[in-house]
Amino acid sequence: MPSSFSKVEMDIDNLIRVPYFYSIDNIRYENLQKMLWMFSNVDDCIEFIDALSNFDTTLFVISSGSLGRKLVPKIIKNNKIYSIYIFTCNILAQMDWAINYVDKVLMFNHEFDLLTRLANDIADYYVQKALKNIENLQLSLQYLNWAKKLHSKATIVNGLNNISVKLKYLESFIEQVEAYS
Repeated sequence: MPSSFSKVEMDIDNLIRVPYFYSIDNIRYENLQKMLWMFSNVDDCIEFIDALSNFDTTLFVISSGSLGRKLVPKIIKNNKIYSIYIFTCNILAQMDWAINYVDKVLMFNHEFDLLTRLANDIADYYVQKALKNIENLQLSLQYLNWAKKLHSKATIVNGLNNISVKLKYLESFIEQVEAYS
């Protein structure tokens, strides 16, 4: 990560300590860095994102509607960004600019909806990484187990008590990969 930034670097595991995301186990997956960087200034955020161009990383960007209005047009073409999430209390007030970016921008007015979608998207990203690294069974299993954990927590946040189709798929896939280990 760029060392020239004075912003505080925080480990997501230490930030997400609400009942819905509380980590019961202390398992740390090697090679799975989960960092949260916060910015209140659009230019600092853009500079940070641009500085990551030489790193093998994927970004999930969350912004307010007012900052997103300025930020999104400047970062939308960055290939490091998986998705951009806009959290706003008034989605209609953001439609005039956000409509131009419907392929990559998702808007939310409820924090649980945003957290559920973010967790599911990150889990889907880890499943993709597991498939790309299937020749390395241990690494692939780490990605799959992290994806399963994220989907499980998203299901809890969403208030669904039943196991989702994605969770059943992940459990089956993990069993198949473990059988080859």
